[in-house]
Amino acid sequence: MNTLDQNKAEVVYQQLKDINPDAEIIYDKVGISDESSANKFIHDADMIIDEMDFGMFKQSIRLQRAARQQNKYYFFSSAIGYGALIAIFDPKGLTLEEFDGIPANANLDSVEKLRIPLERVMPFVPAYIKLAAREVLQEVYAGKRAVPTSSVGVGLTSILTANEAINILLKKKEITVAPRYLYLDLMDQRFIVGNMQTANPSNDTFQI
Repeated sequence: MNTLDQNKAEVVYQQLKDINPDAEIIYDKVGISDESSANKFIHDADMIIDEMDFGMFKQSIRLQRAARQQNKYYFFSSAIGYGALIAIFDPKGLTLEEFDGIPANANLDSVEKLRIPLERVMPFVPAYIKLAAREVLQEVYAGKRAVPTSSVGVGLTSILTANEAINILLKKKEITVAPRYLYLDLMDQRFIVGNMQTANPSNDTFQI
């Protein structure tokens, strides 16, 4: 409760320093507003891990574009219910725009809304999410409603992402890069290595 209404970046910084006072941590409170700020933000990073809330797709695209320019791996990682989805983008491979099925190299400042097919951000709708909840999901992705999260899904997302980051550093196995993705749901008891290019077409889209 003592961190309510405080800046998230500052709070996480203090928590990490409490765990390891010798850790070298740089945090930023400005955020990503354009491609210049994205490039500046990741300048000293070895890889880019994006766990931003749903609805922040323009910022994610800017981040992945910057990662490509600087020849760095970019992770798109998200919690879905009691599960997690992660897609890793090789700097010389598929772009996030291609993965999301949206026009490449779009001027994000001039585009009011982008239409992203549902299966591109949620290739598997968990069995415990009823069809009636799709309207709620639409509002979430449109930024009209706060994102409901589960500590299970959030924790699982971080663990799955950390595991894949370690693999890139230590080269323990082949890197699963986009258009392939990893999906794991503990409630559904499913682990899937999917391919976005073979995803079933859907008429459902989210506007952002």
